[in-house]
Amino acid sequence: DWQDGYAEMVAFVDSQKDNYNSIAISNYFGRPYIFVLFYSTYDPKTYQTQSENKEAFDKFEFFGGSWEKTKEGKALIVTPYWQSHPEKVLKEIYATNGDLTFVVSETE
Repeated sequence: DWQDGYAEMVAFVDSQKDNYNSIAISNYFGRPYIFVLFYSTYDPKTYQTQSENKEAFDKFEFFGGSWEKTKEGKALIVTPYWQSHPEKVLKEIYATNGDLTFVVSETE
């Protein structure tokens, strides 16, 4: 519950983001946008022009209980394990205690 796994999750998403039209990340564990900004070293100047909306910026969108596809093309979806989508699972991210924290999957 203390954001374990965010660094690994953002590193993976950042390495894959150019292959997707959108990236959807569950906000179940809090406000993931701040971890995306920090760990991806997103340009603060670029973010400041979009900073009013904490639910989306650039390719990223952050959702609560469920996600509805809003953009055409491939999407990368990051969820807690119990929210995972049946789409193609690309990576599972585990907390330091061994618990499955995030599931990263894709959809067309």
